[in-house]
Amino acid sequence: MLYLDIYDAREQGHRYCIRRIDWHDVSKQQEYQRLRAEIFVKRLGWTLLVDPEGCESDRYDQIDDETINIYGVYGIDHREREHLLAGVRIFQLRCWNDSMVVNEFAEAGMIPDPILTYLKDHYNCDDLLELTRLCVQRGRWYCPSALQDSSFSCAVARDLIYALAYAQAEQTHQRYTIGIVHTGYLRVMKRSHFVFKELYTHHVDRRGGYALAVVDLAATIHAIRAAGEHERAGRMLALCHNTQWINAPVKYPYRSPMAAVPHRELHQTTVCALSDFVAMQGITVCPILFLY
Repeated sequence: MLYLDIYDAREQGHRYCIRRIDWHDVSKQQEYQRLRAEIFVKRLGWTLLVDPEGCESDRYDQIDDETINIYGVYGIDHREREHLLAGVRIFQLRCWNDSMVVNEFAEAGMIPDPILTYLKDHYNCDDLLELTRLCVQRGRWYCPSALQDSSFSCAVARDLIYALAYAQAEQTHQRYTIGIVHTGYLRVMKRSHFVFKELYTHHVDRRGGYALAVVDLAATIHAIRAAGEHERAGRMLALCHNTQWINAPVKYPYRSPMAAVPHRELHQTTVCALSDFVAMQGITVCPILFLY
C-alpha cells in the first residue's frame, strides 16, 4: 500500500485534497466509477459494462491488495464539501500477470500479440507503474451543479493525479508509468511536456483512438521545468519527500535500449525543452527516451 500524507492545499484561490479510496468505501468508489462511466463509456464510446446505478467497475475495484491503489482528487467548497475532480487506479506491477494491458486490454483485442511479445521481451515490469482508469472532469474548469459561485481547475487536478504517481515511484523505485491513453489525453500529454514513448497506436486521429504509452517520470519533470513551468513541476512533486531520484542517472525500463525503439519519430517540443535543460545542467541524457 502507498502511504502518503493527506494533501490539502490551496491552488489559485481554491482548495484541493487527495484521498485514497478504499475498496470498501462504497460511496467514494461509486462516485469514481460514475466518472469513469461518463468519460470512458459515454464520451469515448468504450464497450464497458455499466450497472443500473451508472457505475463502471471491474474485478480490480474489489481486490484488497497492497499493490492496487485507488485515489481521488477533490475540490473543497466553502461548506467543506468535497467534489470529485479526477481519479486514478495505480498498479504496482510485480509480474505481467498483474497488468491490465497484458490481460484485459489484450483479451479485448486492443493490443496485438506482436506488441505484447515485444513488451514482455524488452521491458522489466517491476520498473513500471501501470495507470488505469485515469479520468478527469471535462473542460478547463469544473463547476459542481450544487455550486453557483465556485469552480475548480481540471489542470490542477490532473497534475495532482500525477503527484500520486510520483509519490509511489519514490517509494517503490518504479520510475516509469505505462497505460492506455485515449486520443484526447494523448494531445494533452504532448502539449504538457510529458516525455513518453508510444509503443502502439490505434486510430489516434479519431475520437475512439488510443495509444499504449510509457512515460518517463523524471524526464517529464525536467521538460516541465525547462519550459518554465516550475509551479506545475512543484505541484506534481508535492507528495514526494526526497526528489533526488529525479536527477539520478538514467535507468532504462527495458533490457536493451536500442531494441526498445519502435520507431524514430521525435516529439520535437519535448526534445527542445529537454535540450535546454541538459545544456544548463551539464547532464547527458540518451535521446531515445524522447522517442514516441
